Amino acid sequence: MGKKGWYRPALFGAIVIVLLNTWLAAQALRTLLDSQEWLAHTLEVINGTEQLVAQVRTAESAARGYILTASPAFEQQYKDANRGISESIRRVQALTGDNPSQQQRIVELRTRVDAKMAVLDEGIAVRHGHPNGMIDPVFLQPVIQDTPDRVESVQISIRAIEAEEQRLLVQRTVNVNAARRQVILSFAVAFFLDFVLLVAAYRWLERIGLRHERLHTELELRLAQQRFSATFNQAAVGMAHTSTEGRFLLVNQRLAESLDVPIDKLLSLRLWDFLLPSERTVDAELYVEMLAGSRLGYRVERTVMRSDGSTFPAQLTASLLRQDTHSADEPKTTVFWVVEDISARKAAERETADLMTRLINSERLAAAGRMANTLAHEINNPLEALTNIFYLLQDQELSPQSQELIAFAARELDRVGHITRSTLSFYRKVPGRTLDLHTLLDEVVQLFQSRASQQHVEIITRLSPEISSVQYDPSLRQVFANIVGNALEAMEGDSGQILVRARLCENCAVITVSDTGHGIERANLTHVFEPFFTTKGERGTGLGLWVTRGIVEEQGGRLQLRSSTSRQYHGTTIRVTLPANAAAPHPTMEPVLTVGA
Repeated sequence: MGKKGWYRPALFGAIVIVLLNTWLAAQALRTLLDSQEWLAHTLEVINGTEQLVAQVRTAESAARGYILTASPAFEQQYKDANRGISESIRRVQALTGDNPSQQQRIVELRTRVDAKMAVLDEGIAVRHGHPNGMIDPVFLQPVIQDTPDRVESVQISIRAIEAEEQRLLVQRTVNVNAARRQVILSFAVAFFLDFVLLVAAYRWLERIGLRHERLHTELELRLAQQRFSATFNQAAVGMAHTSTEGRFLLVNQRLAESLDVPIDKLLSLRLWDFLLPSERTVDAELYVEMLAGSRLGYRVERTVMRSDGSTFPAQLTASLLRQDTHSADEPKTTVFWVVEDISARKAAERETADLMTRLINSERLAAAGRMANTLAHEINNPLEALTNIFYLLQDQELSPQSQELIAFAARELDRVGHITRSTLSFYRKVPGRTLDLHTLLDEVVQLFQSRASQQHVEIITRLSPEISSVQYDPSLRQVFANIVGNALEAMEGDSGQILVRARLCENCAVITVSDTGHGIERANLTHVFEPFFTTKGERGTGLGLWVTRGIVEEQGGRLQLRSSTSRQYHGTTIRVTLPANAAAPHPTMEPVLTVGA
C-alpha cells in the first residue's frame, strides 16, 4: 500500500476500535450507574430502619409522658409517632421488595411493633379512664413490665434487617468500585484511541482541506477569469491593456470594432498609431507622471483614426497597473486604457450650442422687431406731413413733367407709408387693405426697372390676366420686392435676365421669380431662411428672406427655392404659392429647398 493510501484504512480501523471501546465503556458506565443506584438503595433502607427505631422510641416516650401527666401534647406526639411508624414500615417493605428474606424479617418486625403499640394503646386507654386523678399502679403494671421487652424485640428485628443491608452495602460498594475502575480504564483507552483517531483524522482532513482549497481557488480563479473576460469583451466602450511603450497586450471586441482592425492584428500595433500625429505627444507629460507614480491615471480627449483614415472624437482614460508576475516575458507594469467614442456627446454639445445660437438670434430678432415697430411708429408722422405737402403740390400750376414726378413721388411716399403701416400691423396683428396680385407685381417691377437698366439686367414679366381677380395683403409687395432685389444683387457686374411669372392654378396663385445669377452655394442653402444669416457682408442684415418667409406663411402660402451653381446652368428660382382665397389660408408649411446639379 502506498504512502497516499494508508490514511483511509488506519482511520477506518481506528473508528471500529473506538466504537467497540465506546460500547464497552457504555456497558461499564451502565454497571457503575446500576451499582451506585443499588448502593443508594441500601443506604436508603438503612436510613429507614434507623428512622423506624427513633419513631418507636418517640412513641414509647410520648405514651409514658401522657400516662403520667395526662398532657394532650404527649398524646398528640404519640399519635404522630404511631402514624410515622406505619409509614416507615411500609416504605422499608417497599424498598426491600426484591429481597424475600428481608420481606420475612419485615413481617416479623411488623408483628412485634404491633404488639408493642397495642400495649402502649392500652396504657393510653387507662389514662383516658382517669383523666384528672392518680392512676392505681396496679393498672399500669402490665404496661411498665411489658415495655422494655417489647422495645428490645423490635430492635432485634431491626438489627437483623440492618445487618442484611450492611452485607449488601459492602457487596455493592465493591461492585461500584470495580465498575468505576472499569469506566476509568475504558475512558483512558477511549481517550488514547480518540487522540490517535484525531491525529489521523486531522492529517486526512488536512489533506482533503488543502485539496478542496486548491480546487476552490482554481474554480474561483476560473470564474474570475470568465467574469473579467465577459465584462472586458462585452463592454460598451473600448478597453485595452498596453505596455508602457503603448504596445497592445489585450484588446476587447468593442475597441477592435471602433478602430476597424481585427484583434490579432492590433496586438502587433501601438495605441499611438491610431492618434493624430499632432496629438501623440500632447499628453506626454501626464503619461510620464503616471509612470513615475505621481498620479494614478489621467483622462484626455483625442481624435482617433480608424484603419480607413476616418476619425472620431474619443475620451481616453489611462490607469497604471502594477502586478506581480513570475514570468520574465510578462511585463510587471501595464497601462489600462478605456477608449470611449464621444461622437454622440459632441453632436449633442453642437446641437446645444446651435440651440443657444438660435435662442440668441430669436432674442435679437425680437429686439429688431421691437425697434422696427418703434421706427415705423416714429416715421409715420413725418410721412403724413410729406403726403399732405405732395397733395397740395398737385393743385399748383406745374409743368406736365413736374406733375408726373410729383405723382410718382406721391405714389412712392404712399408705398413707404404703407410699409410703415404694414410693419405696425404685422407686429400688432392688424390686417391692412388688399390689392390685386397683378397690381402688386407691376408696382414691384416698376420699382426695380431703373436699377435693372443700370445693371444691364432685363426684367421680363409673364403675368396671366386672371391674377387680377385675387386680392392679397399689400405686405406681399415686400415679399416680391425682397425676391427681385436679391435677384438683382446676385447679378451685380453681370448682365442677365429676371423672369417674373404668375398664374392661377387649382385655387392657388403661383408666382415664380427666376434669375441667371451665380446661384447659392450648397453649404449656404440650408441657412438662407435663418435670421441674421447673410453672404453680403456688412451690406446685408440677414433678415430679407426670413421676413419674406414669415409674410408668406402669414398669408397661408408656401415658399420654394431652387438654385444651381454649375457653369452651364446657374441661377436661382423662388416659387411662391398663395391660396386664391386669402380668407381661407393654407396650413403653414416649411420652405422647400432644392440644389441644382
